[in-house]
Amino acid sequence: MSVETLPKIFVCEDDPDIQIIIEMSLSDLGGANVTIFSSGAEFFAGLENDMPELVILDVMLPEMDGPTILKKLKANDKYKHLPVIFMTAKIRPMDLADYKGLDVLGVIGKPFDPADVIDKIFDYWTNFKSSKLN
Repeated sequence: MSVETLPKIFVCEDDPDIQIIIEMSLSDLGGANVTIFSSGAEFFAGLENDMPELVILDVMLPEMDGPTILKKLKANDKYKHLPVIFMTAKIRPMDLADYKGLDVLGVIGKPFDPADVIDKIFDYWTNFKSSKLN
């Protein structure tokens, strides 16, 4: 995987330990340009100044959870095109079906192996890009 393979990614995750792991995984190992936000409010403030190519949302966030952020993105013409991946510790089959029904590229279960998370995100991203070509 080369530096050019992963896009500019915005990650909304409130757990500082997971923030470090995901940033290390995607930036240091995956070569992605990653910006981390701790809340939905920070995330939307970040969108005012920059536009990611991919968004990774924690499902369980304080004040505004991942599905709520996703709905706000989809309701805004400027952001509705952004591809989203959910990260969550809630990975029961029933939960996964609900998340996938929300028009996300995929779901990454927590905890995750830092090396595996790069491969999963890369797979979701390349599948998304190839679907846009068809």
